[in-house]
Amino acid sequence: MISNRFRSLLLLNKTYSYSKRWSISTATKLSDTDIRISKKPIKKSMYAYKRSQTTYYDWIEAVNRVELNHTNFHRPLIIRSSVRQILRYMHDGYIDNEQWTAFRDYLVKKDIGVSRLFDGIFLHECIGYQRFLMALSYISYLQSENISLTPTSLAMLLLLAREIDIRKDFSEYRLNEQILLNAYQEFLSHNILPDSMLALPIIAGLTLTSQWKEALKYLPILDNDLDGMQQALGFVLTAAAKFHDYTLFFSLLDTISQTESIRLTEERQRIRLISDSDRIALDNKQKVTLDQKLKRPIAPSRIKESDYYLIAKTSQTYETFTDYLTGEKTKQIETLIKLLEKTASNGYIPPISFVKALERKLNELDSTRFKCEYIQFYPNGTSLDNKSVLPSMEPTDQECQIIHSFVRDNFQSLLESNCPKLAEDPSKLLNQLSNPFDVLFDCLHYPPLELDWRTRHPLYIKRVLYQIADEKGKRCLVIAKIDLADYIDSLRMPADLVSVVRVPYESIKSPLPLLSTLYHNPKTLLASPIDQRIYKTLLGLNNTDVFYRWIQTHQLIPVTKPDLVYLQAPCLYATRVHVNTNEWLVPYFDGSPLTESENVQTWFRVQINNN
Repeated sequence: MISNRFRSLLLLNKTYSYSKRWSISTATKLSDTDIRISKKPIKKSMYAYKRSQTTYYDWIEAVNRVELNHTNFHRPLIIRSSVRQILRYMHDGYIDNEQWTAFRDYLVKKDIGVSRLFDGIFLHECIGYQRFLMALSYISYLQSENISLTPTSLAMLLLLAREIDIRKDFSEYRLNEQILLNAYQEFLSHNILPDSMLALPIIAGLTLTSQWKEALKYLPILDNDLDGMQQALGFVLTAAAKFHDYTLFFSLLDTISQTESIRLTEERQRIRLISDSDRIALDNKQKVTLDQKLKRPIAPSRIKESDYYLIAKTSQTYETFTDYLTGEKTKQIETLIKLLEKTASNGYIPPISFVKALERKLNELDSTRFKCEYIQFYPNGTSLDNKSVLPSMEPTDQECQIIHSFVRDNFQSLLESNCPKLAEDPSKLLNQLSNPFDVLFDCLHYPPLELDWRTRHPLYIKRVLYQIADEKGKRCLVIAKIDLADYIDSLRMPADLVSVVRVPYESIKSPLPLLSTLYHNPKTLLASPIDQRIYKTLLGLNNTDVFYRWIQTHQLIPVTKPDLVYLQAPCLYATRVHVNTNEWLVPYFDGSPLTESENVQTWFRVQINNN
């Protein structure tokens, strides 16, 4: 009883009696050379979502959660591990100097310690965890305490300026150009040769200033880092558009296209090598050693496999290009035409932000002479009005047959390795897969819903089934666990349109729906809320590009809204741009869910009615 009373008093004390010393201070007006102060947090951590501000007790709680079990690690690794654990429980917001002093003192007390090495690692991890305002306030604290920034900290300041610049929510916190130039000059005073870890942040920050061409001399440092080179070229491309160096802008577009092609080729080769080695190890029933695991490439879901349907990394550049395009109207139109021709020839599909920026720019120039038409396309490249054609993103019949044959020939072994419970007796599943159907509905996985998921999941399943069977009249096979299978039976759907396979629970991300769809027919559609691309290497396919395009054109994604559940079908979009007597098709792939209910039927019709 005493313990409960003590807890209640402590809770009231923490809630209503915080000392003013630990409250977030109100920003005062600073000079242009000082770091701006944020008065409110913008983003919150999923672990700290209930907190409206950072307090001294929050720091204590976060630091107390740190576990230092790896005593054999080098000091930098211990510091980095500690910082990551702390940031995990802290939301983004401006921290005043008194709080930073208390935080650093408490780190010393807990034997974590602070140093110049800690400063650089802390800023680097703050950017990685998107705690931008926290990093900004820490730099301000170091400056107020006359603690000089290390070269790493200076590079992180330049990178932080870029991260803040590209986010509209942080527009009022953008750093003054003079701050960035001063930081760069201070970095040069250390007389060190930056490596790739420092070169990219320097380029990111310098390209925001009028001295952006100074960043070009750091590009050779990134020659062996294709991902870093792509980002750096995107930064330089943005600066070239911003400062109207169109000659360099168009020459860099070709360079970016070439380096992206090289990067994709290398990643494909690495994935195929890993896929082959894994398959050999599986055939020989050998265990993959730790060394082999360490050599695995980056997650396949992060790799853009299709050359043509590649979303450019220069999304900010295209938008910046149109926003900063000024001067004589005739010259602006000539430059836009050149950009359209270049975009059409280099194989990029620009993001939707560029298309919207282009439409806005043409309306500003002359809404009567220049216009954009919104066009929808089937995955086979034909527009809904049959007036325009784009290269098809669908795999050919021969390519689909390769995938289908592979799954058919290896179905039992794939079940044994990924769905061992079902592999013991797959006869019921195989019997259902022998019957004809149009859509396989994955009820093993759910989209993210509200907290009342026990109520929402049945409604979600019911709505999707009615859309497939009642509204479209398509035959559907549902793969579900036993409890949901009983619920689906209670809906009394037409037996000739809806059938259910009861399967045991395997794992949180079971590939069973995907394997069943490919086993049945490569033309069958898969309605599933999870990204199927994670299974590319799992299936042992050499041609991952074909598999990726199959997913793009055959997966229906259930989308849930508070008052609406619908299937989002794959669809390619394009804007037909008319300039004088010329016209261009600017394609773009928009994977974001539609919010307008009247467009739902269009999305679903794109694939379902494409017989």
